[in-house]
Amino acid sequence: MMVIDSKGKLMHISREVADDLGYAIIDLLGELSDKVWDVILPEPFSSLHNVHVKTELSPLPPPYSCRSGLSVCFMALTEEGYKPKPYKIKVKSRRLVRGK
Repeated sequence: MMVIDSKGKLMHISREVADDLGYAIIDLLGELSDKVWDVILPEPFSSLHNVHVKTELSPLPPPYSCRSGLSVCFMALTEEGYKPKPYKIKVKSRRLVRGK
């Protein structure tokens, strides 16, 4: 599981996903948290993702979007270098109300 804030910054990642991608949780939540999508998403998807994260998401995802249930590839760091790993992701939005 991965949790991002409204600006696309990685706020939480499960150990299973971090291990699968070949990164330590502390690295993904530390120095890489602001640019994690540039690291784990191959081009042109990282550039496209950055554009969408900066705008209000529509309630209905486009048919080509990861939010529509398509498989996506993240770039895992392996001993042989970066290798694409397919993931089937499920995106949920939740707004936090302050003061409650």
